[in-house]
Amino acid sequence: MRAFPVFSARLAAVALTGLGLALGSLAARGQALQQGMWVTDGTVNAVALSDTVEYIGGTFSRVGPPIGGAALIDPTSGAVLQPWPQVVGTVNAVLSDGGGGWYIGGQFTHVQGQPRVSLAHLDGSGNLTSWAPTPAGGTQPIPTVLALARNGSTVYIGGNFTSMNSVTRNGAAAVDAGTGALAAWDPEADGNVDALAILGGTVYAGGLFAHIGGQPRSGIAALDATSGVATGWNPGLTGRGVYTLALTQRIAAPFTITVWAGGGFTFIGGQTRNNIAAIDGGTGSAMSWDPNSNGEVYALALRVNFVTGNATTIYAAGAFTHIGGQVRDDIAALDATGAATSWDPHADNAVRSLALGGSVYAGGDFAHIGGQNRNDLAALDPTTSAATSWDPDPDHSVSALGWDGSRVLAGGQFNSLGGVARSDIAALRRSDGTATAWNPNANGTLTALTLHGGAVYAGGFFSSVGSVPHANLAAIDVVSGAPTGWTPSTDGTVEALAIHGDTVYVGGSFANVNGQPRTNLGAINALTGAATSWDPGTIGACQGCIADVRALAVSALPSPPYTITVWAGGAFQFIGYVPNTVFRAFLAAIDGTTGVPTTWDPSADGFVQTLALRFGSPPGTVSDIYAGGSFSFLGAGERHHIGEIDPAGAVTGWAPDADGEVDAIALSGSAVYAGGKFANIGGQPRVGLAQLDPATGAATAWNAGLEPMPINLLEVPALAVGNGLLYAGGEFIGALGLPHASLAAVSEGLAPAAVEPPPAAAPIALSAAPNPFRDRVSLRFSLPASQPAEVTVYDLSGRRIRTLQRGLLDQGAHDLQWDGRTDAGRAVDAGVYFARVRAATLDVTRRVLRIR
Repeated sequence: MRAFPVFSARLAAVALTGLGLALGSLAARGQALQQGMWVTDGTVNAVALSDTVEYIGGTFSRVGPPIGGAALIDPTSGAVLQPWPQVVGTVNAVLSDGGGGWYIGGQFTHVQGQPRVSLAHLDGSGNLTSWAPTPAGGTQPIPTVLALARNGSTVYIGGNFTSMNSVTRNGAAAVDAGTGALAAWDPEADGNVDALAILGGTVYAGGLFAHIGGQPRSGIAALDATSGVATGWNPGLTGRGVYTLALTQRIAAPFTITVWAGGGFTFIGGQTRNNIAAIDGGTGSAMSWDPNSNGEVYALALRVNFVTGNATTIYAAGAFTHIGGQVRDDIAALDATGAATSWDPHADNAVRSLALGGSVYAGGDFAHIGGQNRNDLAALDPTTSAATSWDPDPDHSVSALGWDGSRVLAGGQFNSLGGVARSDIAALRRSDGTATAWNPNANGTLTALTLHGGAVYAGGFFSSVGSVPHANLAAIDVVSGAPTGWTPSTDGTVEALAIHGDTVYVGGSFANVNGQPRTNLGAINALTGAATSWDPGTIGACQGCIADVRALAVSALPSPPYTITVWAGGAFQFIGYVPNTVFRAFLAAIDGTTGVPTTWDPSADGFVQTLALRFGSPPGTVSDIYAGGSFSFLGAGERHHIGEIDPAGAVTGWAPDADGEVDAIALSGSAVYAGGKFANIGGQPRVGLAQLDPATGAATAWNAGLEPMPINLLEVPALAVGNGLLYAGGEFIGALGLPHASLAAVSEGLAPAAVEPPPAAAPIALSAAPNPFRDRVSLRFSLPASQPAEVTVYDLSGRRIRTLQRGLLDQGAHDLQWDGRTDAGRAVDAGVYFARVRAATLDVTRRVLRIR
């Protein structure tokens, strides 16, 4: 199956760096990931923490569980089955192993927390096996597998790579189905191999090649299954290539083979054939069957008469509007003459994958198919073409589908299935990472969030929240999710917020606040929503440059002289009213009462994206100001993208020296966290996120191992610290070898136990040790008197999976062991679970984390 990833040169460098880190150092890492935290289908730009809730803002439409790029799905209910494959990356091809397991191929780096480069095998229980052939090279940062086929004990692999198991293999290879050992088969393609199909001793290949098997073959070829040499079969083609293949063979004499091909071609087998054709398997000539699609065909699936071996219905999917002589949008059923049948699901966007079971399963980029709203995946009635009630609801494109008689395996660019709709702002429980019912429903991008007085203050580029008009600013009730009566407005984007007392300071790219002239920086009463008189004047840039304020922080002395200081960073070079402007290059400190710039003037040579303050003694006194952005100098010192400044404006010797933009900084008691678009910082390779020593600036051993999205730069613009966890938001698909799209929480320390919140002062009613655990966890509690009690374990969905005790327990201490198995004896997957003790005098739950 053909995939459509797009990469930039910058992404290539970052992805390669990240891949090396991920494969080489995962085992050495000691920090732990909060695995149950839900993820988003888009970018997270802002994070704000309360004691119990993580608020996130950005550009997204859904939040859901972190499933990754593949999912086994119940064909009746549409439920995603455990254990999740947890693929970090995209799955382009799936192949049943005939015994309940699956081979998967794509563009990924990890499966179930273990290193696997674009190839993996799952057993019949859904668990990862040791099968691990390793492709490398190709034109993309991570080698890509696009096609899989099997013949006996051999698995044939097609894609975009230049070696397999460290031996040269261009575009195609074969490995042992059990061991993964490389076979001698070496067709040596000079371009992508997108499709493979096998019959007897012949492997049919389609793709974007001009030579394969030692012969000139344009886009399609037949190869000897042992030697890899091209046979004399040569349909040739004009156009882009063949993306999908299917085979049929007549059972009675003559034993004719038909090769069904779909792709992006206009001529094949000696005849004009637009994007779809049937080719004689003996002569290579195009047969009379000619549906004549007006757009590319990405997938084919056949219903076959098993008495004759003839195809009775040929399902075609792609990006077309006319096929088989009829109007058909992206999916159609064709008969043996090439005519479209009456079956017409009518997708609203491309369909990229098909599988046939009791239903016709379709995957792609659509939002509506079969008369129903279905995001990217649907089951269609084979008679009526209507979508059934089956609705797994992935958050991104589905490019591969398989059916083994009892389960559907879907693969693609998705990160989650199910979940809930949340437009650009959401709230997640910090205890387990699942979404709360809080749903403000903004209609545009959120770039800044902060908490104050029972409300979440939000800034960005939007015009309404909860259907109530709000121009780029809103205060949202933390309980109801409804916007409060606070209704200020700006005429441009709000990029930064800071609150002190009853004043909300706003920065961004605007000319007016509540109708009052305020250029890029202003202040609003937190109670009334009125613009205050605080007005630093024009926050501007050089002639012809675009100015804005991107970062704000506030400090205030609690004792005389009660000075309030607003610290600002952005893309500006002066402050004030003409002609009495004050030069301030990208950084400034402004009196929070008068609006007059202070003498603090470290001066950067590029924009400042983020600021963080460390406070000293007496309370309210700023001891250090950390700045990040896109600069090479701070003051007179060379500081690449990040630096530290003292309250007098002098740049300190602290110099982590990032090789790319720093977009977020967060401080904890013993560390400085930096997020952004870098690949190296503090003298170490760290992709997008690092923990820095506050004394030396060196990167510590802490490494979240973030991995980039297939089509975007890796970026971390949002950071927050709380309860021993570092919360990161941005654009990425994985952390610590597990799928976590755009949002992750990683323990601050190197010990896994750091994920546990600090113990309360009161005695713990139920303890769990070790926690996290691998094989066994001890659950300890005490009863003041003999009484009936029940001790149970639940998964994240609230389903009871194990009963450890039910009946009378004696007075005193108890220690029950859970071995990580269900009542049926099945080992549970790595993840978050809940142990509960319920008795007359005690009802307490404890979160436990199983790791592998």
